[in-house]
Amino acid sequence: MFYSHFDAQDQHKAAAEYVGLVRFNGAVGGKSGSFVMQDTGSFEQGTASSALQIVEHSGTGELKGIKGKGSYQANKEGFRFEVDYRSVN
Repeated sequence: MFYSHFDAQDQHKAAAEYVGLVRFNGAVGGKSGSFVMQDTGSFEQGTASSALQIVEHSGTGELKGIKGKGSYQANKEGFRFEVDYRSVN
């Protein structure tokens, strides 16, 4: 994470760019397993917004071969997570 601006008095006024990995373990479309997504995003005005990309060959179990992308948005009111995927299994 790189902070381009940080306000020690109010962290919600910070601005940052980040990259990371997210591991999902559960069920998608009635199929269970896990997969990893690359997370690239920013934090501005109290909201984190990410673009997600499923890492090729990371699917396990019934999710082996899964492909796709998604998005994530979180702030103090809650979060929203969406994945548009294609299963080749």
